[in-house]
Amino acid sequence: MTFFEEFSDPRLVTLYDWWDPFRTDIGFYLDLAAPRPGSVILDVGCGTGLLATQLAQRGHAVTGVDPAPAMLGVARRRPGGDLVRWIEGDASCLEETGADLTLMTGHVAQIISDDGEWHATLAAIHRALRPGGRLAFESRNPRAQGWLRWTPEGRRPQIRGFRAGGSLAVASSTPATQLLSPAKMLKLNHAPNARFQTATD
Repeated sequence: MTFFEEFSDPRLVTLYDWWDPFRTDIGFYLDLAAPRPGSVILDVGCGTGLLATQLAQRGHAVTGVDPAPAMLGVARRRPGGDLVRWIEGDASCLEETGADLTLMTGHVAQIISDDGEWHATLAAIHRALRPGGRLAFESRNPRAQGWLRWTPEGRRPQIRGFRAGGSLAVASSTPATQLLSPAKMLKLNHAPNARFQTATD
């Protein structure tokens, strides 16, 4: 499976959710689970646990599975993180839980680019679902040709104002007011073992 740096580098994982602060798919999946209160739900490729924790806070029995320890570290610290069962691994770690619903949100399905891995993932999910259970995942529409807009200039945040020992501001195509609340600033201290930090000044 392809494993990207933003899923494993703790500095980048800290910022992961800020790159896409207005995920429109979250509401869709919450609504999908809503008709069955207390559902058993598996979130495969749960990442930082944004959806898994919200589902758990709504009374569902949720298991979040992800192969990236740094992502799961963020997930466990979220409000509601103590309500979710977290598993470090992939779909092969799923037990036959009789789950009502399995979710693969965001780009999880696209990251599995090997046909054998994809079939193994679907087989593991099938075993974990109860009879009549559902799998919901998303993928890009190839007719939209989104890749034509995937350019470094048009999408990647740029770091400006760097100076040794100073703080950095992250400039993105998304306005800063949408990335952070007005009371927060994003800082990176340039030092050995530097970490991204938020300050609530």
